[in-house]
Amino acid sequence: MHNASCGVHEKKHKMPLTWWIFRYRLRANDGNTRDEEPQAVGKIPRKLFKIGEVMAFSGLSRQTIHYYTVLGLITAVDRTPSRHRLYGEEVFELLERIQEMKKTHTLEEIRGLLGQEHEKVRSQESKGS
Repeated sequence: MHNASCGVHEKKHKMPLTWWIFRYRLRANDGNTRDEEPQAVGKIPRKLFKIGEVMAFSGLSRQTIHYYTVLGLITAVDRTPSRHRLYGEEVFELLERIQEMKKTHTLEEIRGLLGQEHEKVRSQESKGS
């Protein structure tokens, strides 16, 4: 989990967020420290979450998350070597939307609405290419 106060990402830099920026201190043999300039070391890997992490951050049960996956409301974007589902960061926003939509729609209706939105996005992307 990323803690915004940990200093890993400094907002004052004009480098793209797709790069890791590390600021670290080197200790010389005499015990003095000096700051090194930030260095880009590579692309930030996409954070993927196991179902237990999705449960912890969303407050939903394992069964609910699994059911939403089976219904196609949310999608695992990858799997671990042991075949456990991994969800992308976008799942949290989607789960919030689903919870809000459940106030006025059934899960089947939500699946249809989300499917329409997905098709609309795909259609617009194909027109743009």
